[in-house]
Amino acid sequence: MAVTPTPTTVVRGDLRVSVLRTPGALGTSLVAWAEVPPALSPWVEALWYSEGWLDARYERVLPSATGDLVVNLGPDMRLVRGAGDPCIRGATTNGLMSMPFVLGHPEWHRAVGFRLRPLGLRALLGVPMGLLNDRCTAVEDILGAPGRVLTARCMAASTPEEVLAVATDWACDRLRRGDAPDPIAAWAVGALEACGGQMGMRTLAARAGYGETWFTRRFAAEVGFTPKRFARLVRFRAALAALQPERPLVEVALSTGHADQAHLCAEFQAFAGRTPTEVLATRYTAGLTLAELEAPALVGSAASPAGGTPPTVAVSAQR
Repeated sequence: MAVTPTPTTVVRGDLRVSVLRTPGALGTSLVAWAEVPPALSPWVEALWYSEGWLDARYERVLPSATGDLVVNLGPDMRLVRGAGDPCIRGATTNGLMSMPFVLGHPEWHRAVGFRLRPLGLRALLGVPMGLLNDRCTAVEDILGAPGRVLTARCMAASTPEEVLAVATDWACDRLRRGDAPDPIAAWAVGALEACGGQMGMRTLAARAGYGETWFTRRFAAEVGFTPKRFARLVRFRAALAALQPERPLVEVALSTGHADQAHLCAEFQAFAGRTPTEVLATRYTAGLTLAELEAPALVGSAASPAGGTPPTVAVSAQR
């Protein structure tokens, strides 16, 4: 009888880390995740580490109304689909996404990453999200020396818990140095998350105390998307979480703010490039990425966000 691996817990200082080792045909793979410290919890949803072999050499990363900051500590990854540098090394971010990215993985990988709440990247990196969204950008190109420091310190750490501790310390230091995002945009992001993206834009603006046009401009200036686009992403994330093999699609649609099953399927095509059934068949455990069993078409930077235009390249904003 096969034995199901169970995680072990390691405590390093104030950081509590769970480590799961899984044997495979090529060797043991490892995933670790840390409890997010209170100082980071307003901005960070998850803090993870991974090394070893993946089941598929390609991975489709789905939009989720969150942002990722990932430090590649192993051989170069490749950006097969999406805008940005096709060679991924060191610390990179893709901002908030409204389109899927496809990554090409080496045979063996090692990486640490933050899954950030919608304005987490704004808090950590100090630049408007419109400069980051839908584009793979090196953190060094945004911050300069602090981006290089993050990569170097993570590379020098030898164990998963050491890498996670280094990444946590770096993020805490960045927050101490930075300034808070626009409070109106931050409130509106929280309001849309709390209602699952199921609030009309006129109502949202009125509750914020502003006219709809001015409010939309202020939100977009900070978040990089209009509140309507962001609400769609929140509903899509909710639909991903609700999607289960035994659950009817019409039920998933109606429970997550979509008009009907056809509307739900259209949103999956727009944001994932896949049907709900295809997502169910290929998604990894966390539910936000899919195993790509074949090499996708090499569309590269020609891909554009769903319903939008190619994003602006980020510029250095070291401070």
